[in-house]
Amino acid sequence: MGSLSPQDLARLAAAAFSRPADPGVQTVHLHERVPVGEQMNLIALRLRVHGRLTFTELTQDTDRTAVVVARFLALLILHREGSVDLAQHEAMEEITVTWTGESGSLAGIMATDVEEEFA
Repeated sequence: MGSLSPQDLARLAAAAFSRPADPGVQTVHLHERVPVGEQMNLIALRLRVHGRLTFTELTQDTDRTAVVVARFLALLILHREGSVDLAQHEAMEEITVTWTGESGSLAGIMATDVEEEFA
């Protein structure tokens, strides 16, 4: 092995003491993407037909956590926009949802705006 110059030694020392690039943890494979805007439309349709439903009734067709969370977020947005009333008499009790919006629209809510909010 040949002799090392001070520059070679400095490069080797820098490489030895530097941390490797952190590859991070990929989470893309863990959670599916569930568009909140689609869930808003589904909830609005069901509530227009029935008028009042519980959160359990609004989620009884799925066992996927991501869908349940997306529907809850959709309810919060619909409530913020004045399209639904939410009632829960005590903590951890059932949430009852009543449609108060216009019969033909989502009161000006754009699904694309919702998706940007949760992107």
